[in-house]
Amino acid sequence: MATPDCAFSLITALRYDQALLSAPFNTSVNYGTPTPFLLLPYHADRLRSAAARHGGRWVQVAQSVTVESFERACMNAVKLHGGIGPFKVRFALATDGAQDVTVSPLPVLSHPEDPFRASSFIPDVSEHPSFTLHLDTAPTPSSIFTSTKTTHRKHYDAARIRHSLVWGQPADVLLYDAFSVLSETTTRNVAFYRSGRWLTPADPSGCLEGVTRRWLIEQGRVALDEDRLLRKDDVQEGEIALVFNAVDGCRLAIVRRGGN
Repeated sequence: MATPDCAFSLITALRYDQALLSAPFNTSVNYGTPTPFLLLPYHADRLRSAAARHGGRWVQVAQSVTVESFERACMNAVKLHGGIGPFKVRFALATDGAQDVTVSPLPVLSHPEDPFRASSFIPDVSEHPSFTLHLDTAPTPSSIFTSTKTTHRKHYDAARIRHSLVWGQPADVLLYDAFSVLSETTTRNVAFYRSGRWLTPADPSGCLEGVTRRWLIEQGRVALDEDRLLRKDDVQEGEIALVFNAVDGCRLAIVRRGGN
């Protein structure tokens, strides 16, 4: 599906953390070479895949994005910030091939060598996670801009405005499509515990086909909701969800329905 290719950039964001150098899973993903970047090759894959879907000039631009060039650009930006970390590294690719890499500090994880540790937990209703998910009050229609990560994010901004969320809060908005099927949050993929396993929305929901989501599915830590069981009306007040991205890894969250 081709889209206008001059008004937005393709983006990906990942964690730089020296603790990942000793994480076997991260070394394995990187073809046996230790790296401080979380799931490094998957991010180059994401950019190329998104470019193919958007079509137009993106196809040619994406050919220049290799794992090696992506890592080099990210590492150069990290070095400008001292190279210690941990950092969030945001890589943006424009249709003229221009790259913009920004770096910002991150808090240290309690288990930095295993940022996906929470995906191994069975949720307990007695838990009270510090991260809150607010069930949205309006649907977010699925589009190529929900299934690929770009700088065109007005639909996510609108959801956050509906719940008066500001950046930096330990909170996000749980989104659903026009058919009331859950999709994602404004910054993370999501999973719910159903029938003894974590279940995450499948691609037809229009959710972002995230990097961490890909790894969790490949490892069997989450399964795809092929039967569209995850629906807005079935989410319970106080239910525990799993949220995840390639910056913060996995964490547990508590759902608040508000006026829904």
